[in-house]
Amino acid sequence: MSYRIDWHPEEAQAAIREAAAEAIKESLVDLKDESTQQAPVDTGDLRGNCSVTFEDEVLFPASEGEDLRPQGKELTGDVGYSLPYALRQHEDMSLKHPKGGKAKYLEDPYNAKKKKYQDHIASAISEATK
Repeated sequence: MSYRIDWHPEEAQAAIREAAAEAIKESLVDLKDESTQQAPVDTGDLRGNCSVTFEDEVLFPASEGEDLRPQGKELTGDVGYSLPYALRQHEDMSLKHPKGGKAKYLEDPYNAKKKKYQDHIASAISEATK
């Protein structure tokens, strides 16, 4: 009698990558939701301007002449605002917001939940490797 253990690295890497990507996307959407609830309100344009981007990038060697096959992939995502006054509203702690919201409307929710996001991503990866 014998037992066999097989390792399929490509399948494992694909499962881990897919789980991590999904968890990152979920974390980005959660941060967007948290941030828009804290963004200052005047006309509502700022809250409506928050966007999420996610990229699955292939990284290539930086040095010329190196092997140009992909060296790995990076999962990156952003939550942000593009209105011209978004940065000032975020950074200027002296501004008053009589209709609601506050400064640091992106930074504060990120700092408050970054450990939760890290744990969520780690848990998703752990589940994918079971």
